[in-house]
Amino acid sequence: MRGVRRGFLKYYILKLLSEDSYSGYGLIQEIEEETGFWKPSTGSVYPLLESLEEEGLIEGRDTDRGSSWEITDKGREAYREASEAKQNMKESLKQSMIVFSQIFNEEGIKEVANRMESERERGDKLRAQIHGLHHRLNDIMDEPACGRDKIREIVEETHKKLDELGLNEG
Repeated sequence: MRGVRRGFLKYYILKLLSEDSYSGYGLIQEIEEETGFWKPSTGSVYPLLESLEEEGLIEGRDTDRGSSWEITDKGREAYREASEAKQNMKESLKQSMIVFSQIFNEEGIKEVANRMESERERGDKLRAQIHGLHHRLNDIMDEPACGRDKIREIVEETHKKLDELGLNEG
């Protein structure tokens, strides 16, 4: 996936495995479902799983349904250390977006950087899912055989349901 840095996959896998055990394919599906747009390739995931196992960060178990992966104590520690560094990564990203906005006179980017930080501080998963849905719809629209009529029908139905929700809560 263009735009997602390679190093993130390692920590995404450790995050997921710190919550539950997964097959390699299950990890791919969960990442795509959570992000709404990023579907790591099997050519990225499986070699990384083997590497993480060699490092002692995860363990593979054979089950009747294939391999299942679990995080080790060493893996939990590695994920914890990476989580502590996230504030530095967020601040660096925010500063880069602000500089980008100044160079290219893109005030909207600066606003996104500020909103992104406040949303992450609140842990707004719903907003991230909505953002991911937007990306998935854009990806689908780029496919030649996307079934635009069906997509239009789904989007219109979603708008109606949101309108109803807005009226019921108002």
